[in-house]
Amino acid sequence: MNRLSQRYWIVFFILLFTEIIWITFISGIGVPLLYTALYLFLFGYFLPDPLEEYGIHFRKVPMQAVSGIILALFTILPILLMDLTVSWKWLPFLARRFIYQFTSCSSALLYLGNTVFCAIQEELAFRGFLLTFFQKLFKNSFFSVTLCASIFAVSHYPGGQNLEQVLFAFITGFIYGALRIKKPENFTIFSLCLAHILHNISYDLITCYITM
Repeated sequence: MNRLSQRYWIVFFILLFTEIIWITFISGIGVPLLYTALYLFLFGYFLPDPLEEYGIHFRKVPMQAVSGIILALFTILPILLMDLTVSWKWLPFLARRFIYQFTSCSSALLYLGNTVFCAIQEELAFRGFLLTFFQKLFKNSFFSVTLCASIFAVSHYPGGQNLEQVLFAFITGFIYGALRIKKPENFTIFSLCLAHILHNISYDLITCYITM
């Protein structure tokens, strides 16, 4: 285990505290928005490393976007295959039903905003800081990815208390973390956020089908 400066440990405990507070006591779109701003401030002005160290850069943005979309499709397919009753011909109907559940434009924007900022906040926290922190601390990529994915998975239990969701969160978190380390040019925080957002919307769409 390597020694790290106090700044890394301060950010680690801030992140740990804010995540516990969020998943345990408070919710709403304002929380992930506030956390996103806080994490970006800490990465940009408090920690000594460049933003690229945490997976944030703007080189080859189209390739990052394509990588995020492909990753989203890769992680969505297993969910679709778990329920063989899902038929592709139902997708247009499901999309309309999913959209019509919003009673107003403001409720749709609230859902979209919450989905987007939750994904950004989680990616900054887990694949941004925690993964980098564990790599600096342990100097072992596999262990760092596994530990980060495990914490990510456990953080999903209080919400729905669903072990299946925890398992999927671990698998997804492991894939995201491994790609962030192995292919940092393609799988940045931007591409992982895009994949995360598309994955969450697709999951809600499938849930809408199951509850029909």
